Amino acid sequence: MSASTDLTSLAKLKTYLGIGASEHDELLEALIDAASDAIEHYCGREFAYGSRIEIRDGVGARTVVLKCRPVESVTSVHIDSAMEFDDGALLPESEYTFYPEEGLLTRMAGVFSPGVRNVKIVYVAGYEAIPPAVEQAANILAAHFFHRGHQGGDGIESENIGSYTVSYDTSDWPHQARALLAEFREMLV
Repeated sequence: MSASTDLTSLAKLKTYLGIGASEHDELLEALIDAASDAIEHYCGREFAYGSRIEIRDGVGARTVVLKCRPVESVTSVHIDSAMEFDDGALLPESEYTFYPEEGLLTRMAGVFSPGVRNVKIVYVAGYEAIPPAVEQAANILAAHFFHRGHQGGDGIESENIGSYTVSYDTSDWPHQARALLAEFREMLV
């Protein structure tokens, strides 16, 4: 799995590293990909701007926490136990509100009916421009991977092949990167 977007550019990473030549460009591009993916996993969210579709279980609560934020707009919300999500299941906009920075979608009255995969939310979220703190963390982490590579490590803690997953060892990440990412990290409840 790869990141939703590169969180820094080759030019910015090379400036950060003080590299002018192009002999390491291919490696640095790969490290940007790896750092971007690791940061999205660490933060528990995607940063790319775009349209999202979430099919969720209704749990009988008034509020749903969306997987991506900030939320720019909510296009549609359907609640449909038959999972057809046609116009008859469309919630009027007056029946919900959203909180952009928090990524919360709240019913004005009532709840998201309990059910399995019975709630469909279409929305636009993410960052059109990567926040400077995230971009700097990506530079720090990619540089860390670059230097660590010379020592023989790649930062991957574990990988699975079926439905590919990867876990990154963050124990030796530079503390500056973790500090920059603190406000962007989703906490599991």
